[in-house]
Amino acid sequence: MLGWASIGLDLGSGKCCVASVRAGAVTVLPNAHGDKTTPSFVAFTDSRSLVGSDARDQAALNPENTFYGVKTVLGRSFDKNRNNELAYIDGNEIRTREKVMMNFLPEFSITEEGSPSFKIRYKNKELMLHAEEITALLIAKMKSVAEDNLGSAVTNAVISVPVNFSNSQRQATLDAARIAGLVNVTLINSTTAAAIAYWDQHPTERDCVAVVDFGASSQSLAILSIDNGTVKVLEAYGGSTVSGNRIDFCMMRAIVTKFQEKHGKFFEESPRALVRLRTATEKLKFNLTLLTSSALQVDSLSHGIDFTTTFPRQEMEESCKSQFEILGNVLRRWAKSKNWAAVRTVVLVGGSTRIPAVEKLIAETLGKPLDHSLNKDEAVACGAALRAAELCCSTPREVEEVLSRRINFEAGAESGIIVETGARVPDDFNRPTSNGIWKRNYDHGMRIFENISENDDKIVRTIALTTIGAGQLGRSPSSGALLFTIDESGIVRIELISCGKARDIPIGGLLSDKKRAKICLGNHKMFLDDEAKLKENENAINDLETFCLYQLEKLGEKFGHDSAAFKLCKEILTWLENTPEATKQECDQKRIDLANKIYSVFNCKNLPTEPAEQEACQLDSTDTYTSNRALAQPLTKDRGRPTSLTDTRVKYEEHNLPSEPTLHELGRSQPHRSGPTPVPVPAPTPSRTSGETTSINCNAVSSAIKDQFQQPGSFCDKISSGQSCSETCIQERDLHTQLDCRSENLLSDYNPSFSPNFS
Repeated sequence: MLGWASIGLDLGSGKCCVASVRAGAVTVLPNAHGDKTTPSFVAFTDSRSLVGSDARDQAALNPENTFYGVKTVLGRSFDKNRNNELAYIDGNEIRTREKVMMNFLPEFSITEEGSPSFKIRYKNKELMLHAEEITALLIAKMKSVAEDNLGSAVTNAVISVPVNFSNSQRQATLDAARIAGLVNVTLINSTTAAAIAYWDQHPTERDCVAVVDFGASSQSLAILSIDNGTVKVLEAYGGSTVSGNRIDFCMMRAIVTKFQEKHGKFFEESPRALVRLRTATEKLKFNLTLLTSSALQVDSLSHGIDFTTTFPRQEMEESCKSQFEILGNVLRRWAKSKNWAAVRTVVLVGGSTRIPAVEKLIAETLGKPLDHSLNKDEAVACGAALRAAELCCSTPREVEEVLSRRINFEAGAESGIIVETGARVPDDFNRPTSNGIWKRNYDHGMRIFENISENDDKIVRTIALTTIGAGQLGRSPSSGALLFTIDESGIVRIELISCGKARDIPIGGLLSDKKRAKICLGNHKMFLDDEAKLKENENAINDLETFCLYQLEKLGEKFGHDSAAFKLCKEILTWLENTPEATKQECDQKRIDLANKIYSVFNCKNLPTEPAEQEACQLDSTDTYTSNRALAQPLTKDRGRPTSLTDTRVKYEEHNLPSEPTLHELGRSQPHRSGPTPVPVPAPTPSRTSGETTSINCNAVSSAIKDQFQQPGSFCDKISSGQSCSETCIQERDLHTQLDCRSENLLSDYNPSFSPNFS
């Protein structure tokens, strides 16, 4: 994998987590809120799309356009004739009420291809979105989180998926990642990623562990061995018969029962009430992992009643008894696997393994020591990041997976197995077309499909991969072979080799290349462009507010509250309060107006009057005016670098000038920027005595200060050819240079003997 940066992404049904390897160590990257995990929520409003906690927080007010758990339908096809039951989730037909309670999934329709299509309302328009498009927004958000932390573009990723994901689900995940802008994407089973993270913390030459991943929508187990750096999956099982979402659903039913018993009223199953109940239940479940009893409060749960109760852990375990029994059966089947005796320890990952009853059940049923050394929410992302870093190397660690599904074929009335469950992947499987079954059914064609089993117990899904029509095998059934290639991501590719030539057999997918390209240039681009524009406006509003508050304080101290500039500051702050949707252009114009007013207060002369000159001094995003004509660059060592910052800093306190803002006052740091070609610096100006008038060369001051910090600053010289500093504008501060370029007249008014020291 080649590119600027690689990340590991745990794309979970409940939460997402992104990590990267930096300086040889894996680091989990926090989002803008400082959290290391991001809720898997996506929402659409009249003005923007929201992802993460922002989408979750408004879910109760906008349930029809809020999505959670889209992963449960990603890459799945549905029977259009059974659209009245809406959702095929976790191998079962879930009716509308249960579907809404288990997942924030608005009702969807079924396309001609059988894929789900969601109707949303965005900016007063109705749009139809595929599950891949919604998932792409979530991946794009995590990609943005990584880029903000790493400071570079991210093009490569290793994304985790459940063990029991089918070919179409894996392909849909790749489609969503490519829509989101990732170029090189590899999928990895979540249990394998967790094992890599475990061995990163416990490096040994030989070991054998079992990884149990119990998350929001699935549970899976893998038995893995490591031998001299080679990770080998011995067995892998997965399913969705029990999950964190199902435990939430059982708790919600218990809470509804308590509400009806306490208030004697039937629970109204409105979408908003269900969202509030679901959110409160998740918080309650988390609290009960630490406490034996927790309070529950849901505002306006039903009939306008605020429901409050106490929910003990014992009651939670009783309400979820059926789920724990199912989990126990799954664990007992796992404990009978052929490689179980070699397992030394059991590594737990996934948020649901924090539930005390679940942890106890795993320990008692599996009979192996439990390892809690990994962070249950971050381990999979860390392992995926380590794998992403390895794939960028010329000699990556060898990882051998096993196929958790079986690939079969049907030809007429006969059938057979092409690739058995547990086959080693990545690998090629060559099947000649000359065997008896294919000869006898040459004129009937062939159907190739995969069987998905639940925890090695029973087949719950049969998914068609492709159909090879009669005569496609060549002139005769003995003239070729079918080559099945299963890559590292678990994606199946079929080639027909006939007469020395190979051609691909298309495998049915939910999104064609043409449709995926259309999405990239259509809805997804619109969402990202709209969000970028909104962020630009928000940054401009914040910058203008910071600018005004700083100037308000300094102007009030120096000139009182009656100055025109002070009043204009107050007017702009009022305007900002009343105009939350102000644009960047409007904010920039307000800042220019305020800056001009401040110049007039300080009696700055020779303000630019020509349009070309005004354009040359435009406000930039760092609260300063930058001259496009005279922006100095840092001094080099051989050009007389100053020995200390105090040698070149304007001492505002000594001259009774407004002091510079501190980082604490300003509340944020400014980005570094570069400028044009360095400007020659004149010789140092000697100190002047009282009564002398010596022009201050702002280019020299700026160059010295910027070189002191060893990186380019940003401030306004505002000097045209031949002008002295007395003809320049008063400049706003720059955090990196801490320099205010004042006019000669202004400096002379306070202390005519001032002169900067360049020695």
